[in-house]
Amino acid sequence: MSITHLPESTHSLVNDMLVRFRRARVQYDGVDPTLGDVWDCALVGLLSAPNRRYPAASGQLDFRPIRQRWLREIVKEYGRAVRPTVAELRRTANVTALTSNALASRPAGEKPQTLALADMTVIVEAIESARNPKDGSAYSHAQRKAMLGWWRLLLQYARLAGLMDEIPGVFALSAELHGIEAVDTTEDESGRAIPEHVIAQLDRYLPLMSADSTYKHAGWQAGDFAAMYQEIYRIIRDTGRRPEEATSLKRDCLRWIDGKPSLIYDNRKRRRYGRRLPISPETARHIQQWQKHRDSPEMPGCEEWLFPTPGATRRSRVRYLTAHYFLRQGLPRLGRRGPRTPRQPPRRQRRPGPLLPLRDRRLRSSTRLRTAACRCRNRH
Repeated sequence: MSITHLPESTHSLVNDMLVRFRRARVQYDGVDPTLGDVWDCALVGLLSAPNRRYPAASGQLDFRPIRQRWLREIVKEYGRAVRPTVAELRRTANVTALTSNALASRPAGEKPQTLALADMTVIVEAIESARNPKDGSAYSHAQRKAMLGWWRLLLQYARLAGLMDEIPGVFALSAELHGIEAVDTTEDESGRAIPEHVIAQLDRYLPLMSADSTYKHAGWQAGDFAAMYQEIYRIIRDTGRRPEEATSLKRDCLRWIDGKPSLIYDNRKRRRYGRRLPISPETARHIQQWQKHRDSPEMPGCEEWLFPTPGATRRSRVRYLTAHYFLRQGLPRLGRRGPRTPRQPPRRQRRPGPLLPLRDRRLRSSTRLRTAACRCRNRH
């Protein structure tokens, strides 16, 4: 019977009455609506969602994507016994379908008595590399971690209910071996670590970087050090890497992949080494020029690092240039902000409050100290 032609208020009332009649008929006939692989949410009687305290009136729960019969029955029994909400049971069924596809490629997929720890590892890897079927995008770290939690909750119930007694105990999640690693994708993207107005000032002062230095050591002249500092700045400016990531580059950090240059660097903050970052041909050209300059016989030094440390007079170059060497190079004072635009209103200057005379400030400070000392003595 179609009720779509009815007004909205009447439609809701009639639809609720029809759902109640259907549930009563199922109970009268003694039919279990959870026997099949497709459940009618209106007849099962599960709540719609955690924040909705009424049974679902529409929708279906389809367990057919779960290929293995034994795994499908575990999910259905979980829905019957625990009676989660429709939303919770649907997401549990979805992650179980994902694990089912992973088990389908394993020899023990249809033989649960032979499942092992390696099969669970394959399942976790499938969850970690899962993608949204709607748009093909990768799930976030929080979503993949939640999916692993839903799978763990299902396994815990199955063990407690005795549904996995015939399955070996090694087929289980391990806190030490199975986890979802958080990966920050923006770390490996080229960016602008320096604001644009600061870049404009530094580009203007680039010839002045270490220009007044007269330091010489082991064949390195003052001009060599100035060229090294300028090249470090160019890498930071063009790639957006941290100063420590630029100064710790290896001598062979430049790689060509499919005819395009890439920079190989170490993300020491997150302990991710050997990262690859595509760079522009101009940046690669500047790095090659510095490499040729470093390879000249007049510039001995460490063969491992692209930017070796200047070192002391009696200490050989055994490490790369640390960031503080580069950051303390003499440059004119930079402006905090760029030129104001017409749309940006000028900032109001805060008026300083009245300043007490020096004698009064000392008296007030000494009074606080004496009060604190008295309290400490009284406490003991």
